[in-house]
Amino acid sequence: MNRAMVDAQLTVLTGFIAGKRVTLPPRGISAGRNEDMDLRFDPSQDIHVSGRHAAFTPGEAGWFIQDLGSLNGTFVNGRRLLDPVLLRDQDQIQLGEGGPLLEFRLLPEPAGTLPPWAGEKGKARGVRWPAAFLSVVLLAVILVANHSLREGRRYREQMEAMQERIDSILDASAETAGALQGRIQGLHDALLTSRQKLQAVRTDLEVAQEAGDSEEVRVLRVRLQEAQTALVRHQLAANLNYDAIEAKNQRAVAKVFVDFGDEIITATAFSVRPDATLMTNRHVVAGPFGNRRPQRIAIQFADSRQVWPARILATSTSLDLALLKVDNIVGEVPTVSGFNEQPGSVQAGQGVGVIGFPLGGAEPTGDAGGSIARTILTAGIVQAVSPDVLEVNGYGVEGSSGSPIFDGEGKVVGVLFGGRVDREERTLFAIPARLAVAFLRGVS
Repeated sequence: MNRAMVDAQLTVLTGFIAGKRVTLPPRGISAGRNEDMDLRFDPSQDIHVSGRHAAFTPGEAGWFIQDLGSLNGTFVNGRRLLDPVLLRDQDQIQLGEGGPLLEFRLLPEPAGTLPPWAGEKGKARGVRWPAAFLSVVLLAVILVANHSLREGRRYREQMEAMQERIDSILDASAETAGALQGRIQGLHDALLTSRQKLQAVRTDLEVAQEAGDSEEVRVLRVRLQEAQTALVRHQLAANLNYDAIEAKNQRAVAKVFVDFGDEIITATAFSVRPDATLMTNRHVVAGPFGNRRPQRIAIQFADSRQVWPARILATSTSLDLALLKVDNIVGEVPTVSGFNEQPGSVQAGQGVGVIGFPLGGAEPTGDAGGSIARTILTAGIVQAVSPDVLEVNGYGVEGSSGSPIFDGEGKVVGVLFGGRVDREERTLFAIPARLAVAFLRGVS
């Protein structure tokens, strides 16, 4: 194998280990989140990367990349790999759509390295070797020039394809944002923000290209990829059929009133059994430290005036979950359409819907007969998935605790229990459906 194949380098441009550089050894390397991977990504942060994601292997023509059956795919310059692909200098590699971005570079041969023909025999030839040297230099110049032309043409084609895709995404997102205005809290603004960021980066990239600043162009291409990925995520979330999700599940969601004597709090619960068994958070009925005892608990189903007394049926010792029971309802009550317990079916980047009563829900309506409870439907995007916690980028405030989070099929994928705000971005935490169902099955 020739030296050019050995002296290649990968630089991680985005993700949890951004900035890491790896020189490719002659045997090649593997990349993924498993411990035995040569280039290992963070198992909890780089969630788009599979355990065994991709391999970089040398061949006669150069370095090749191969996807190892990853869940989210491997992309080279925006194109998903179906077969092994020969890498070229400055190729952009993405491990999973929305995942870490890497750059492949061929390293130049160190200065002062003698060509293979320049040994003792070369010296004995006297005046012959300078002519041979000039011939090699001339050939190298021609090859470099041809390579530069090819790279320039390939780069322009990539930029044109990217530009066309960006225009398409911006057009679609403008239409979606208009349709969402006033409909789903948070997502409309998120779409507009993503559009503005993408347009700003595109403008900066055009300026850098005209100025011929290749380093700035490289940095902006990474930023452009990140902005494009964010907008695509918001677009995917906006494309869910939220009306269908709401129609299947809204009547099973209820507002919870918990009277601790010194204060009354409101939260969210949802019916999981037709006998009026509802699921919510443990901290809703026992306080954040689990040491409070409510004097009274009541629930009010969505679109209803009736308020029903309820009792604690069970609380989990390991999870922030509790079950409530209404005893005096005659007949069956609506329940959520089901739980999505399938491993791997919930992925980072997919859209979800949350139905609940943040800040007590929408402004209640009614008359002397009592106010009608109105839910609020919000949209979110799955940010990270782990065995114990589901993280969602979305809207959640006081009153959201206990809200069910639904996938595009209207199945519960998680139970919201908390969140954080970081740099004006709100992240919700939820207990995965698999754990919620295990708790439910353990309570008769």
